[in-house]
Amino acid sequence: MISNGAIQSFTPAAPGVRDVATIVVKPTLTQNYGVGASSCSGWSPAIELCDIGEKATYASANRLVAFLLPGFRNSVVPPDDLLDGCVRNADGSGCIVNVFDPASFGGWMDTDASVFGLASTDRLTGAAQLKIAGPHFQMDQYETISTPNSCPWSPSICAGSPPNQDWGSTTTRVVKNTEPILNLSTFRAFIPSEYLMNSFGLTPAQANISTLPVKRTTNSTDSAVVPTTTYTPVAGGIQIVTTGIGFSVPTISMARILTVKKGSKVSTTSLLKAAGVFQAKRFGSITIATSAKNGITESGSSYKFSKKKAITLSLRYKPSKKSAATRTLQIVVK
Repeated sequence: MISNGAIQSFTPAAPGVRDVATIVVKPTLTQNYGVGASSCSGWSPAIELCDIGEKATYASANRLVAFLLPGFRNSVVPPDDLLDGCVRNADGSGCIVNVFDPASFGGWMDTDASVFGLASTDRLTGAAQLKIAGPHFQMDQYETISTPNSCPWSPSICAGSPPNQDWGSTTTRVVKNTEPILNLSTFRAFIPSEYLMNSFGLTPAQANISTLPVKRTTNSTDSAVVPTTTYTPVAGGIQIVTTGIGFSVPTISMARILTVKKGSKVSTTSLLKAAGVFQAKRFGSITIATSAKNGITESGSSYKFSKKKAITLSLRYKPSKKSAATRTLQIVVK
């Protein structure tokens, strides 16, 4: 589930348990831009095509948009289309993993950005992503100023009037803020424990800014910014809250970073889980690229890291019986 309101609780429907999902959402104040036919508000399937102006034209605190999905995308990122010759099992996983990971059911994301897109998983890095959009600046804040009127008559007449004579007043509406006010947004996510392990190889207690940093990027050539983020283990998973997000159309992403000590050995299973491809073992062996230059050597069922440096580890796996893909994992050797 994705919403532009603050989700208070979300209980999904479940076969044999409950037929109706229960959702409690509190509307939030959003800064919106509404000029022209191409302006957007709420959910947009093609957020890049939305016309987002520099400054908001109106704000709303009573408008709520929610988009329901079966779940979060599987970290293995299977093909979207059924493969030729594929014969599904009863659970739909005969030749590809489920597109939406059942372990993610009950997970959600919300934001007070005025526009949001679909949640997705980066096929190469395994990062969980959500695009949001909004004006760079909030709409101007106005205040009403009342100025007492002076005596409208000649000085000789006004001189004879009582000292506290009320001649009425003139009201004017002026911009209160002398400079534009940045429109900063909040992003929140609840990730169920099992999905957190499937996608990033982490327990809720292990997720933090070092192992699962939330980043903000605006396009593929910009360097990522790491905004202020808190990680709070809660019943059934972890809640992640990121604040101070600027616009106009940033991508908010979460990707695993694995930190290891120089000279230490890391099991193959740990690497596969950290990269989010452990579930793909059902389709065949997974190849991890070693490199003497980067100080990576295979040692039995483990890998040894002998050089202090940041490494992009490449893993070759099968997201289905008939296709192959590459996943990268960021490793910091200290």
